Amino acid sequence: MIGLIEKPRPFLKLEKIGRISNACVDFDYRRKGVGKALLNKLFEWFRSNGVEYITLSVDVRNRAGYSFWRKMGFDDWMVRMIRRV
Repeated sequence: MIGLIEKPRPFLKLEKIGRISNACVDFDYRRKGVGKALLNKLFEWFRSNGVEYITLSVDVRNRAGYSFWRKMGFDDWMVRMIRRV
């Protein structure tokens, strides 16, 4: 799991924001608390660095990933759109 601290866009009116850029748990270790343990350590790191909010992106086709993030307390926030040219 990789976490970053960024300066948010001005409309957010926050000093800094956390972002989870990559998260992966090997298939054999899923549903055993590994992802939750990694995320809790990352939460601790964000809090110790004064981060109040964390963002991430998850592909809508990744049902397991979306379900995990919802279970960990993340809510839908922004919509990212795509179009084939």
